[in-house]
Amino acid sequence: MVQAAFELVGPPTSSYVQRHWRVILLTLSAAAIASGWLLHGTSPLTVLRSSRLCYALGCNAPRRLLFRGSLISLPGRAEPLTLRGFNIVLKHGEAGLDHVTRQDRLVFKLLPHTSLVRLVVNHWADDVTAPGADCYDDAAEDFLRPECLALLEEAVSWVTEAGAFAVITARSALAAGDAGANASVFENVTLRMHWVRMWGAVARRFASTDNIAGYEVT
Repeated sequence: MVQAAFELVGPPTSSYVQRHWRVILLTLSAAAIASGWLLHGTSPLTVLRSSRLCYALGCNAPRRLLFRGSLISLPGRAEPLTLRGFNIVLKHGEAGLDHVTRQDRLVFKLLPHTSLVRLVVNHWADDVTAPGADCYDDAAEDFLRPECLALLEEAVSWVTEAGAFAVITARSALAAGDAGANASVFENVTLRMHWVRMWGAVARRFASTDNIAGYEVT
């Protein structure tokens, strides 16, 4: 289900946009931690520099957006890029939202200049999922329900094959604090370990996939 259309232009000018721009950059840093870059002693900056060098040399690094301060550009291009796109919500266990529908696939024809899609697919420790449908499963490998990963793979393939960039987004209201005291990833050590491991698995799964713009982790 498509929720909203948006346009992201760099550099931001208003103080409101600048504040939210910083949130985006912090989210990317958090995703770097989840993917294991920092845990293995390599900084995200080093990884990004290596990626840019790889593009320059023509090796097989996945296609990624380049960030230079507040400017966003495509690999090998100097001019700032305008990102236009929409949000879409998919949800395991809910009829009509548990796959990319024919109507969903028509959106790229309705919005032919789409270059970025925010995929709200990973409902992990969330408060709007049906019983037994939450993506968090403490008995599953990497604490992620396999059906949710399969749905995410379907959504990412749809977006990237259309030539757009994908932001992989989690909705984790309970894990973010709605479940009460000592029940969030900020206070509950066990849940935080499960959360980091889950995001590490997701990041590894899409590490070599073209057109991943970033991860919105909670």
